[in-house]
Amino acid sequence: MARLLRRGDRDVAVGEIRAKLALIGFSVECSEPEFFDDRMDQAVRAFQQARGLNVDGIVGPHTLQRIEEARWSLGDRPLSYTPGHLSHGDDVISLQQRLSDMGFDGGKVDGIFGPRTEAALKEFQKSVGVEVDGIAGTETFAALKRLNRTVSGGHAEKLRHAALMDSVRTGVRDKTIVIDPGHRGDDAGVCANGQREVDVVSAIAARLQGRLAAHGATVVLTRPLQNPSAIDDGERAALANDVDADLFISLHCDAATSPNATGIAAFHYGSPNGGWSHIGERAAQRIHTAVLARTHAADCKVHGRSWDILRRTRMAAVRLDVGYLTNESEAAALADLAYVDQLAAGIADGIVKFFEPVA
Repeated sequence: MARLLRRGDRDVAVGEIRAKLALIGFSVECSEPEFFDDRMDQAVRAFQQARGLNVDGIVGPHTLQRIEEARWSLGDRPLSYTPGHLSHGDDVISLQQRLSDMGFDGGKVDGIFGPRTEAALKEFQKSVGVEVDGIAGTETFAALKRLNRTVSGGHAEKLRHAALMDSVRTGVRDKTIVIDPGHRGDDAGVCANGQREVDVVSAIAARLQGRLAAHGATVVLTRPLQNPSAIDDGERAALANDVDADLFISLHCDAATSPNATGIAAFHYGSPNGGWSHIGERAAQRIHTAVLARTHAADCKVHGRSWDILRRTRMAAVRLDVGYLTNESEAAALADLAYVDQLAAGIADGIVKFFEPVA
């Protein structure tokens, strides 16, 4: 699909998407299948909400990818780890969750069949006496089905999350923290009321970098603060994974059609139909609370989302939206370096609190 599709469009691709939505439980009957009508818009929004995506009714690359992933059920196809061509889908989520429930640690339940999923699958295969090849095929599916009634569900995963959270609580000193100032290259992000998102988040990142370094942390930036080059979500996540970061924080501003929208929101990996990063949620809560305490901004809460930047990072990952540039007073605040200092101080406070040793 070469272009974004939204309400009012007529395109053969609309009919194809309509059919795919119907197959995954979002049926949209219409006398004109190729017309993106109001009911189609509602179905797309319902799907996006169920998958932890931006609920905008627009079918772009990310929404289309998730529609494709949703059509797979466990057992529909063999699954294996192929570097450079990773399998994505609801069947992978089901496999990861089943392995996790049985005590095999495959890492984040993210619907991506990577090396940790393969390792957990091999451990399972070894334990049940099937060929240890790391391929989820007929024999493995049969073994999973036989054990279906023996799984109580979730206890082992909760214990692992609790142990992981305790393991990082040794203080911020010597931790590796990746700061991701949003946008780069020709993409300046939100531009409103005389401010550019790329400039605002670069200013916050510079101050945050200094504060964390003063605490003894190793700080890595995903891009230069001056003249940033283009880098996509996958490359940013790969950078954080490659440096084995302990925390990833992505900084953004927001925009709204209403000029009255205001406030700060934090996001972590989580989807009603997929996995949930409890350690990411804890990091988001600590940072969000600390920033509000410093700034007294409106509270737009903490939310789970399945955006790629949160999905593909292996460590605790947080996206922080520091305010609405489409709000005149908030844009003015974000242009004030004293306020920017308070934002950076609040983020640093939250990060220190996140890594604070267990009493």
